[in-house]
Amino acid sequence: MNTPAPSKLFKYGLLVFIALIWGSQFMINKLVLVYFTPEGLSFFRALIAFLTLSFLIPFTSEKKTPLIHTPKQVLILFLIGLLEATLPFYLISYGQLVISSSMTAILMASIALFTLALVFLFFKQEKISFLKFSGVFLGFMGVLVLVAPDIHMGLKGNLLGELAVLGGAFCFSSSLVLIRAFCQNSPPIRTARMILFSAVIQLGVLSIILRHAFWHQTPPLHILMDMMLLGVLAGGIVYVLYVMLIRAAGATFTGFTNYLVPLVGVLMGVFILNEPIQSSALIGMVIILFSMGICEF
Repeated sequence: MNTPAPSKLFKYGLLVFIALIWGSQFMINKLVLVYFTPEGLSFFRALIAFLTLSFLIPFTSEKKTPLIHTPKQVLILFLIGLLEATLPFYLISYGQLVISSSMTAILMASIALFTLALVFLFFKQEKISFLKFSGVFLGFMGVLVLVAPDIHMGLKGNLLGELAVLGGAFCFSSSLVLIRAFCQNSPPIRTARMILFSAVIQLGVLSIILRHAFWHQTPPLHILMDMMLLGVLAGGIVYVLYVMLIRAAGATFTGFTNYLVPLVGVLMGVFILNEPIQSSALIGMVIILFSMGICEF
């Protein structure tokens, strides 16, 4: 018996829902960082996300799919955990101490550009066309437009925060390349859980080494709820939804989240948090999104 194809309403609805979850995380980060330190936000986000996926796996198609743990696989997943969660969570949280959630959302759009550049560098079978090369070059020019107003301030101003977020984006991209190289045939949700488990260990050790508290003032209940939302939705459930969308509509269609997430992040930052946005940021966002479109050809 054939399973009916998912409707357009289901596919587009899931696409928008995923974009809302990922796009809202920057706004929630900003709210939580009023009370939590970057170490605390990163650790609890990874921990809650790990527990969420642990709870969900028995209800997914992966409940009987084992994740083989050879020493090499464990080492690779530990490294991916460092690049996929530990460093990005911390760097982005650190960056958002000084820059707005809307600026963070735009800078994170560079993930797609970093990923494409890394794939071309490390996967020899990937051929780079002049159009794609132009798209990547144009995208990084868009990033330069974003940070240009703060370059003259040096690392004392917002530039350090912007570089931290870009560093987080680069780490995300590096982890995606490693996942493509070593985890193609691994069950995605179980793999994500293992990655998050690695991040929990790494972030716990980092906190012990730095001896920083997890929060600088006692968080009220609504902030704790925001933290739960961040971990459960943006760190846990969204992985399951993402896999569902890829299976229902394909990787190309799912890739449209790359365009929607920065738009959602900017809109939430501006209209909910009342963040000002510079014209250079809007121009930079348009350039980056346009360059990503060029790279699709």
